[in-house]
Amino acid sequence: MKNLLFIAVTIFLPFYAFSQSNCKTLPAHYSSYSAAINQIRSAKFSFNEQANTSRSSFIKSAEYFSCDGEIGFLIIGLKDKQYIHK
Repeated sequence: MKNLLFIAVTIFLPFYAFSQSNCKTLPAHYSSYSAAINQIRSAKFSFNEQANTSRSSFIKSAEYFSCDGEIGFLIIGLKDKQYIHK
């Protein structure tokens, strides 16, 4: 049983590790806001924070993603749109 588990982990772990982009290899330009947001959310970041926006009637979500904790991406969600700032 241990051998079977080891083989399964050995086979599937590399696929999982490479399915996520590294935050340092993200492109500088995207074809659309949704493409940028999808790639950023699926990338691996060393720092990721979500703000509690429940008390705001205007801002529905706020997320920050960064490789180094200083420079990164801010995604703001409003009622029907999401905006991103680098």
